Amino acid sequence: MKRRTPRSAKRAFAAAAAGALLVALPMAPAQADGQEVNPVGTWKLTGLQIGNAPVVPCPTPTTAFSERWFCEENTTLTLRKNGNYRDNIPIIQTNRGTWFTNGKNIIVFDDADDDGSDARAYKMTVSGKKSQNMKISLRSTGRGPNEETLELHMIFKKQ
Repeated sequence: MKRRTPRSAKRAFAAAAAGALLVALPMAPAQADGQEVNPVGTWKLTGLQIGNAPVVPCPTPTTAFSERWFCEENTTLTLRKNGNYRDNIPIIQTNRGTWFTNGKNIIVFDDADDDGSDARAYKMTVSGKKSQNMKISLRSTGRGPNEETLELHMIFKKQ
């Protein structure tokens, strides 16, 4: 049996502390108006927005763009305290997996049953008097050479 040196003991302690930090990440709160909020809970998708255009409430009307960017009535996202998520958002193919936040303005989703290669990071803004509003934003590069990059926003209200 190998005897631990003070240096290896420090490394083992540091590794254990880093592991504990990673376990705590899914419960990390997000910033809202300078205050910490916890995004855990059920959020209803209330509308979609492209760039700085007005928010289009759910259910969204059918348009040429809506085959890729639409929402239906009673669409929800549930962020669980254990780091799992579930949703019924029709524009997302896999509706369950894991999530975590950096505690400020980024939220990351990783679909279940895959190798982890499709984890997606989004900008997250939580606002409102009781942190009841959340906006998750992503950049879309378009499908063709003539399509510009768009900033797409999903607007949620805490249930």
